[in-house]
Amino acid sequence: MNEGPKSRIRLKFARLAAAKDLSHLEQIKVLRGRAAACGLKFWPAKAGTPSSPKMAFGPAVSVGHESLCEYADLYLEEFVREEAAAERLRPLDDERFRLISARRIPVFFPSIEAAVNAAEFFMEGEYPASFGAPAVDA
Repeated sequence: MNEGPKSRIRLKFARLAAAKDLSHLEQIKVLRGRAAACGLKFWPAKAGTPSSPKMAFGPAVSVGHESLCEYADLYLEEFVREEAAAERLRPLDDERFRLISARRIPVFFPSIEAAVNAAEFFMEGEYPASFGAPAVDA
């Protein structure tokens, strides 16, 4: 018999201004608490208490930064539709974190750390007229 989680939900969420000063570990604690409180039957983490859900998190965002594209995987004891997972988690949104989407991912797919390996940056600011690619590349 295959012992292990039956399904995995990949959560995409926004880390808002009120959470920008949280460390990655503090963010993990908040999100695990939400997953435990949402009412889904989660697979327990190996470390910690049985009330702590097994989750995997994407790369850490530096303290002091917001993000509109953070990822975490939540492992569940049962099969759950994406919409049902989102309905359970979305009421826990607050000024720190907002759920953007919940997608079912096969349990055997690569970890979130292996799947999230690209970043896009957007910079705004007042730059001198001489600022541009040639000056940066020099």
